[in-house]
Amino acid sequence: MNRRDFVKGLSGLVLSSSLYSFESTSNCPKEHSIEQLFNWEKRTIDENEWCNINAYSIGFRIGDAILVEVEPKKDMDFIRLNSKMQRSSNWNTPLEDYSFNSNFIYCNNKAYTLTGTDRFCPMQNLNLKLKITNNDFSLFSKKQEKIIQEYYIEINDRDWIIQKFGKLDPRFTRKEKQQSTLTLEQIEAAKLYALERQKLETEELPKQWRHDRVSHAILEGYANPRPYLMCSDLTYGARRFNYFYDAKGKKIEGTEKEIRPHVGVDCNSSSDYQKPITAAMSGKVVFSEKDLPLLGSTVMIDHGLGLYTIYAHLYNSKYRAFFGKEVSKGEIIGSVGKTGRVYGPHLHFHGKLHGLNINPISLEILNKVFKQ
Repeated sequence: MNRRDFVKGLSGLVLSSSLYSFESTSNCPKEHSIEQLFNWEKRTIDENEWCNINAYSIGFRIGDAILVEVEPKKDMDFIRLNSKMQRSSNWNTPLEDYSFNSNFIYCNNKAYTLTGTDRFCPMQNLNLKLKITNNDFSLFSKKQEKIIQEYYIEINDRDWIIQKFGKLDPRFTRKEKQQSTLTLEQIEAAKLYALERQKLETEELPKQWRHDRVSHAILEGYANPRPYLMCSDLTYGARRFNYFYDAKGKKIEGTEKEIRPHVGVDCNSSSDYQKPITAAMSGKVVFSEKDLPLLGSTVMIDHGLGLYTIYAHLYNSKYRAFFGKEVSKGEIIGSVGKTGRVYGPHLHFHGKLHGLNINPISLEILNKVFKQ
């Protein structure tokens, strides 16, 4: 099939380049093999006079991280990946244009960066468009951009599991009047604290994942945040429904309502409570707060290249990683808790890539490519 036949959606990637000499970094892993294994996929995007372009992913499904590799045949400079797509800002909002620029890092005379799609991208006929441009700089002329070739990466659909959560109908809840022992000042202070926590979750946390610093953390690979038990990505993107049940535990017909899909991964088991959580990748803690209304005690780590991982519902303890701390892959950053809005103790594990809600388990592709 011709690559141009893939064009059915409006999603896209734009790769910009001009004259430059690639340099390897001292912390590069050994040259990786390009053999294809059963649980991951390598796609050769193109082999042209300028460079070879490859893409790697665990399945190339909606929400999966995609590692882009550029191997130059000529001197190139200012390698940049501009990703464009259509997505909803939430599950029940109209589609809108979304784009971001990604930095590259250099290793073994190749350039690498990450891109991907979002849980709220359209399910049907989704494609990523790859456009290479050559930027020519001159003292006597303005910057000139020449399009060499365009490509398309076809993204596969995925099935979402369905989760249903019931709670007792308020009509069957026994209400008892209780005399408050708090003073008016304490009540007002509690309200102000709750509003402050809500603002941190809805306004301050999103501000932190808008940066794109250069970091080589992806070369070190990915580690399961629960070293004692693997996390599954089955709950990523799950469709969720709430319903009410009566005093006898029977579901009340007509009360079921679909709510926002799950944009992270829930790692849970009956024996998880207060067990250690470790950093999935090396990075810097850019958010560490407790008592958030939904997420509870939460830590977020910046891994560079626009990639962040979030660890929520943690146990409130002194072991939570503090703001500004540099952490290594596999380092303990907290423990499993049941803070925030939860049905029981578990780790909510969340991936962010330039604001996109990606499947964090798909970062396992880094281990396949860099042979960790």
